[in-house]
Amino acid sequence: MEVEDRWEVGYIVEPLIDQKYSKKVIITIKNHSPFLRNFRISTEEIKIEDQLTNLRFRMYYNLNIPIILNIEKYKKAEVEIKIPNLDYRNSDKIIILIENLSKKESKKVEINLK
Repeated sequence: MEVEDRWEVGYIVEPLIDQKYSKKVIITIKNHSPFLRNFRISTEEIKIEDQLTNLRFRMYYNLNIPIILNIEKYKKAEVEIKIPNLDYRNSDKIIILIENLSKKESKKVEINLK
């Protein structure tokens, strides 16, 4: 019998009732591997057209530096990202990169800000 060595990424967007943040994104990483795995979560790209909105976004955004997670075998971990409450355009989005450092694989999550 072969051991299944895979991982999944899922996310949900919830409204946040706050003056500073408009919503929160909860990213869930599930390790279906029988081994301890290391993951890095970082912001790959911030696509905001308006320069002033882009600057304000970066001031309040809470994923400025990468996060390193160690996830035990057959466990899951959640990361909460808060989106600042600003006036966004329809094309504004961020791309979150989740890397499995143990297997040298990566997955992307694209989040629309509007």
